[in-house]
Amino acid sequence: ITGADIVAVKLPVADSVATIKNQLSFISKVMNVSAESVIDSITKSLNTMQLATAEWQKLNVYVELGFGDDGFYTVAPYSYVHELLSSAGGNNIFGADSGLEGFVTVSADDVLAKKPDVIFTTGSVDDILNREGWSECTAVANGNVFSIGELVASSEVVNIAQAMNDNLNAVMNPEK
Repeated sequence: ITGADIVAVKLPVADSVATIKNQLSFISKVMNVSAESVIDSITKSLNTMQLATAEWQKLNVYVELGFGDDGFYTVAPYSYVHELLSSAGGNNIFGADSGLEGFVTVSADDVLAKKPDVIFTTGSVDDILNREGWSECTAVANGNVFSIGELVASSEVVNIAQAMNDNLNAVMNPEK
């Protein structure tokens, strides 16, 4: 927009929490504000959570970001959501041994073969619980399907990781 003094910046999709922190730092510099405390808080919170879950028996987790005609959208290493799940104490079923990277598309058979204990979704929990052919999936059979809301690569990543952590803890310690 000519004469409006508006600066538009296109940032790449964040592939890591470090990228999110770098983007927050960049935006804060452009806006001439400090993001240091926010960035420090993200680092401290995720590190604390990761240390607290280090001794946990890791549950196998599938993260569903959506689905389409070509399959189910999920995450693998080299995505910030994979890092959040790891910090929260979960084991991504499409982790390092999957050979996948970033944000990927998989089939229902791929998911079901991995037998996830827990499913996190940005979509409808009921859709997954009632999905044809998924009733034998451990997570579905046990009702361990949870919404984590919208994933936004921002300072809100700690809230996403905390929601994952709370749900994983509830599955492992149902008496609490």
